[in-house]
Amino acid sequence: MRQVIGTIYTWRTREFVTLKLIAKRLCMDRSSVRRLVLKYGFTPIRIRTEESRHQLTLALTAADEVAFYLRRKKEKFNIG
Repeated sequence: MRQVIGTIYTWRTREFVTLKLIAKRLCMDRSSVRRLVLKYGFTPIRIRTEESRHQLTLALTAADEVAFYLRRKKEKFNIG
């Protein structure tokens, strides 16, 4: 059974997942995940969260997150 880590944020019926959460799920550094996101052609969105004490933090839409995981899996990396 997979353990849920972190929070998915919703704004105007769109769901967002922070890069910090993605990094935690992949056991990677947040800056490495950011570079991969940009390399794969995704555009992270800046959102404010309580977790980041209302500072701007980078996030992907839920659809982009799934596409990111599929791309990683396609390249033969373990996805937890």
